[in-house]
Amino acid sequence: MSPTEKDIGRYICTVTDDNGSTQQYVTLALPSVNITTEMTVYFGCKTRIVSKISSFPSLEGVEWQHSSDGEHFFPINIGIAKHIEINPIVDYSVLTIPKTTLDDKKHYRLLVWNKMGITFSNTLFLNVIESPPNVETSTATDRMQRCVKLISEIFLYDKHELENVFWTKNGEIIDTFAETNNCKYSKVSIDNPSLTIYNVSHHDAGSYQFTALNAVGSTKSDIIRL
Repeated sequence: MSPTEKDIGRYICTVTDDNGSTQQYVTLALPSVNITTEMTVYFGCKTRIVSKISSFPSLEGVEWQHSSDGEHFFPINIGIAKHIEINPIVDYSVLTIPKTTLDDKKHYRLLVWNKMGITFSNTLFLNVIESPPNVETSTATDRMQRCVKLISEIFLYDKHELENVFWTKNGEIIDTFAETNNCKYSKVSIDNPSLTIYNVSHHDAGSYQFTALNAVGSTKSDIIRL
């Protein structure tokens, strides 16, 4: 026979022989579940809602749900919401939204069950906010021309256009439009954010970093060390 919700409780098995007695404890209970996510959820970025589940007897299933008003919840249909990926594993389930949009600004919870019954997790509200630029950087070296190009790529996921971009060396902004830098650096602008360093020498050694800004905020790249 399979246990049911009526069988919830703590059971004690006592074994007695000539040497004395030994006890073992087993607790049958509804599963427990808690879900968490990042403190800040940005438009266009990946969002992961992670669960922590404890269950004995073993977990039998999970169901992620969402709600627009926080009261009426509905299952997330993967056939409809193809941008959402659900990875259910025993005692662990992750809801991943690869590119979060304002349509994902909802309440979320996780339904879990075992033979004893069902449990709902806490409810999380995904407060999607517009994002600063996303940036990626790389380098390219031309030994024949004795130059190094610090390549920057910028990704915008909402309506806010770029307002400014610049490179720093050891924390100081490089003014590529200064007359003293005419022959040293390429001109950096929103349309041409990559920086080329000409006639490279040991004086150019240092830590370089790219920054892009829009109305939401600024983003700094990883540091490139030359």
